Amino acid sequence: MSWYHILRLIPTIYAILIIITITCIFTRGFTNIHLNLIDKLYSFDYPRTYVELYFLMLFDSFVLIFSSFVIFLIMSWYHILRLIPTIYAILIIITITCIFTRGFTNIHLNLIDKLYSFDYPRTYVELYFLMLFDSFVLIFSSFVIFLFKCCQRFKYFRVVLIIFQLITYVYSLSKFLVFYEWTNVRNATSPYQFDRFDYLAIIFIPLFALGGIFIWIIFFRIINIKHTDPERQLLINEPTRSYTEETDPLLVEIEDGSTRSTKNENKDLKIQIKETSGLWWRIIKLGKQEWKLYIIGFCSLLIAASTEMFQPYFSGQIISCVVDKNWHKFLTNIFWYLGISVIFVITSGLRGFIFSITLTNLIQRLRDTVFTRILKQDVEFFDETKTGEITSRLASDITTVSEAVSLNLNIFLRSTVQTIGTIIMMLVLSWNLFLLVLITGPLAFGTGKLYGDLMANQQKKVQDALAESNSLAEEAIATIRTVKSFANEDEEIRLFHKKNDLVRKFSIRQALYYFGYLWNGQILIVLLNLGTLAYGGHLAMNNRLSVSNFVSFILYQQRLGDALDAINGVYADLMKASGASVKLFEYIDRIPKITNNGIEKPNQFQGRIEFKNVSFAFPNRKNDKVLKNISFTVQPGEQVALVGPSGSGKTTCISLLEHFYEADEGEILIDGIPVQNYDYKFYHEKVSLVSQEPVLHARSIRDNIQYGLVEKKPQEEIELVSQMANAHLFISQFQCKYDTECGERGVQMAGGQKQRIALARALIRSPNVLLLDEATSALDAEAEAQVQEAIARTVIGRTVLVIAHRLSTIRNANKILVLQYGEIVEEGTHIDLMRKREHFYEADEGEILIDGIPVQNYDYKFYHEKVSLVSQEPVLHARSIRDNIQYGLIEKKPQEEIELVSQTANAHLFISQFQCKYDTECGERGVQMAGGQKQRIALARALIRSPNVLLLDEATSALDAEAEAQVQEAIARTVIGRTVLVIAHRLSTIRNANKILVLQYGEIVEEGTHIDLMRKRGLYYQLVQEAIARTVIGRTVLVIAHRLSTIRNANKILVLQYGEIVEEGTHIDLMRKRGLYYQLVKRQTEQNEIEIKDHSIHHHNNNNTTMLIDVPLTDKKYSTSFNAKDSI
Repeated sequence: MSWYHILRLIPTIYAILIIITITCIFTRGFTNIHLNLIDKLYSFDYPRTYVELYFLMLFDSFVLIFSSFVIFLIMSWYHILRLIPTIYAILIIITITCIFTRGFTNIHLNLIDKLYSFDYPRTYVELYFLMLFDSFVLIFSSFVIFLFKCCQRFKYFRVVLIIFQLITYVYSLSKFLVFYEWTNVRNATSPYQFDRFDYLAIIFIPLFALGGIFIWIIFFRIINIKHTDPERQLLINEPTRSYTEETDPLLVEIEDGSTRSTKNENKDLKIQIKETSGLWWRIIKLGKQEWKLYIIGFCSLLIAASTEMFQPYFSGQIISCVVDKNWHKFLTNIFWYLGISVIFVITSGLRGFIFSITLTNLIQRLRDTVFTRILKQDVEFFDETKTGEITSRLASDITTVSEAVSLNLNIFLRSTVQTIGTIIMMLVLSWNLFLLVLITGPLAFGTGKLYGDLMANQQKKVQDALAESNSLAEEAIATIRTVKSFANEDEEIRLFHKKNDLVRKFSIRQALYYFGYLWNGQILIVLLNLGTLAYGGHLAMNNRLSVSNFVSFILYQQRLGDALDAINGVYADLMKASGASVKLFEYIDRIPKITNNGIEKPNQFQGRIEFKNVSFAFPNRKNDKVLKNISFTVQPGEQVALVGPSGSGKTTCISLLEHFYEADEGEILIDGIPVQNYDYKFYHEKVSLVSQEPVLHARSIRDNIQYGLVEKKPQEEIELVSQMANAHLFISQFQCKYDTECGERGVQMAGGQKQRIALARALIRSPNVLLLDEATSALDAEAEAQVQEAIARTVIGRTVLVIAHRLSTIRNANKILVLQYGEIVEEGTHIDLMRKREHFYEADEGEILIDGIPVQNYDYKFYHEKVSLVSQEPVLHARSIRDNIQYGLIEKKPQEEIELVSQTANAHLFISQFQCKYDTECGERGVQMAGGQKQRIALARALIRSPNVLLLDEATSALDAEAEAQVQEAIARTVIGRTVLVIAHRLSTIRNANKILVLQYGEIVEEGTHIDLMRKRGLYYQLVQEAIARTVIGRTVLVIAHRLSTIRNANKILVLQYGEIVEEGTHIDLMRKRGLYYQLVKRQTEQNEIEIKDHSIHHHNNNNTTMLIDVPLTDKKYSTSFNAKDSI
């Protein structure tokens, strides 16, 4: 597995092979070696013998062996590797000088004489200077790299060096053929006599060239690791990016996430090597479960390839028999050809069938493995990785890699076996012609390797660009309502086209590489065929090669061309799979920083929560501490509330308690046991979460409520928890009841419905610890009161940790912790904190017209430039804050204007505290931002368009009381001269509306101004006592709210029920009627125990307020109108 250790012994292995070879050459075998060499030494004569070359090569070999062992023993051995080309080049110089001069004496005269008598077909002195030049190039490059200590700058120089070696190789083999075929040379008629040593010298030169290529490739492969890109510094045989001091004491994590060595530099190589060979070894290992099928398949492959290898031979024999008219031999060869063909057909079909089965199994297993590993990752992984990228890996990358293993690898191996067998047969038929194949072989391999690396790198770029385009498309489709509300379809299409065009450009470049790859292979095959026909015809006409062997050789040549062509084509696909497998193996190998391998399952789980000196910063914003050394304790059965401004760390506490992240400092305990030590399943059975933005799956309501349960609950228990969560009523009114599909991410459900289903999902587990992160933020006042009552019944004996911006939600908590900038600034009960008075504060039918024109008649772009929406659940895209604020704008705004609207939306302060400020990435769907931060950015996004109509759908629902007051004041400054339609649960948001419409069951049940509704002294009057008085002035405002305190001062309140206006008037008028509005106010009064006090209300003629009280199940039509600058 740790093959880099073996690389250290390569010089030793190479030297041993040289010793064996030269010993055989100089002693004609291994018998009587001592006497043979001694005799040669006794009869040594410099111009006539060359036994000294044996000892010279022996000395060179021992030098190689010694240096190899020195490198193996020395820890910092990569420094010595830089000198390998120099050492090798010096040995080549010494050796070839001895070869060409028969020793070191009189070198000058010897070479000069050979130069004077130079004749191309009779002498080979030019090879000496060619090798000498190659050697000096090796020495020069080696010393340059050694001095500059950087190989990355010279990666292109490597190609030049290999080309020089290939030229030497091709030229020397060509020279050998010329020597052999030249008549005078073969007949020894030249004045210069040639013996076997001359041919041996010429043969050694291409071997030295191949050795130089091999050493140079290995040299760059190892040394480059010290200076390669971060993308290549991955481990193949070990999990990636997870090395800490615990896993390897020689390694520590540094700030940028990369690893460095603390003791030995060679350890860096151990953990950073990632090469194609290692990838392929891993890809092949993916199919180890089908090893029996693979054995049968490979045996069938070998048999099929072997039988196919003899077909050209018998074809040549048959043609020869036809020419000779030998019928007996003709029929014999026909039967042999038929027999091997039948075997070939059977084994070839069996091979294809088996590899098709293994492909299906491998795709299934690989998808299961990758998906399992993805779901086992920590939340940090999903914060950093886009959803579209993950889905792309699961779809295209897995198919590419699987086909590589079961189909392309099959074809590649078959063609390789055919190539090897064909080469053997060609060598047997004619070694002369086979030399032509040897000449083209390294050329094909070198150019193929070059193109293969280019295509593998390009495939990785294609896959990354494709993942980005998929992520962009997935995000646009998932947030289609936000896209349409800003009329930004064209911009999303433009961005997708840009990403898609990048995929096209990379694919075209990859196609060009592929074209060059195939073009190179075809040219080499054509040249090889031409050389074979010319040289083979020459041999046949001179009776040095039989006609049958010549025909067979030609057929083998064609078969070799087909095999090489298949290798060329499949190798490109294999390189694509190699590039695609990188990310897959990153997913598979990535060890989550947060592991769920706890084993604690205590019999008694009381739920005592302890935070001890906890500090935390998100992984991608290490410099921005979210929590700063906080400590608190929640006793069993206590209800503790966390309040504070958005971004203060409230939700982060819940995330740490849920073990989504681990604290950077300190520890979190439940019943004295760290949360990470609990058994994963056991812990989440005892701790349930209802989050601020509940997510439902594309399943039925029943399946969503039972989500995560090992044992499914009976229908009676499901209905019971639904009643406790105030969800049973609206579920029962669906046609399919609990079998109703929720849609992807619960898109078929309203916000309050999703939150109540999520609450039922938490309650059905009967948890000991209940975490409520704004669990009632989307409920109307009546539903919230019922859910609060239900929670009050269910939390007995349970520990409850609540996050809320609605202070009425947590006024009865046993303890309230006030967080600000990641620190606990106040702690106590509601009464204690209030006394301090510091941080703690409270169309199927009909038509819709704007200016008398139906909305569908407006130009799409024009309409959405004039009408802006801030929705209840704001959606941010995976871009910077600046890009999100300017989302949908054709002309981008200057920085000053962006900061101005951010200040108006109370967002500039927290944005300025980020390290990258307005260039801070929001993450996919704004996951990097807190809920209130997202809502304020969304508000700035609406205000930057300077719209004439502003739609606020719970635009301040995620803000704390202080921030809400500031944003309300900001809105009041910005909506002058605009029509504003407001939906709110916080009635303080719309108390100054010109008209208030109260809806119940889809009908307007009350309508009037805030004053009218206040005069009734009903539920609206009671709720207004908790509202903040600062809202819009001089604007038309239509408000929908669940908190009646928000709209007690409305000019008119419309109460809707079943789509009809059943009551209309001011708060006081409606309270006097004692109708539906009065019942709502009375119920709210009993729940919140609010003391109603009369207030004097000042009415402005140009600032009327109308309130819509919305009761669920709106399905009937209604008609109403209001004037410009009214608030409704």
